[in-house]
Parts: sequence; structure tokens; C-alpha cells
Amino acid sequence: MVIAAGIVAVVSQIFQANDHTSVWLAFALAWVTCALMAIASSSLVFRVAEARKHITRHHQIRRTRR
Repeated sequence: MVIAAGIVAVVSQIFQANDHTSVWLAFALAWVTCALMAIASSSLVFRVAEARKHITRHHQIRRTRR
């Protein structure tokens, strides 16, 4: 949460400079931030799916041993 607040502060400060280059720089930083969040989100989804698969497999093995 602190990282997101820092990024928003930097983008806001750059955007307030009100020149053409700063606006594009703020847009680029926002785009990169969104891309990184998408990568982190997909990584989390993948890890949860792998953990779920492992638990399900372990549960099936325990069931067949009974």
C-alpha cells in the first residue's frame, strides 16, 4: 500500500508540471505500474492454482490409501 501511495504521489507531481513531456512521462509511469500489477496478479493466481492442485492431489492420494 505504501508503494502504491508513493507511485501515485510521483505521478501526481509529474502531472502537475503541466508540460507535454511530463504528461507523457506520467502516462508512461501509470502504464508501467498497471503492467507490473497485472504481472503480479497473474503470478498470484498461478501460485494459488498450483497450491490448490497440490492439495487436491494430496487429498486424492490419502483417499486411495484408505
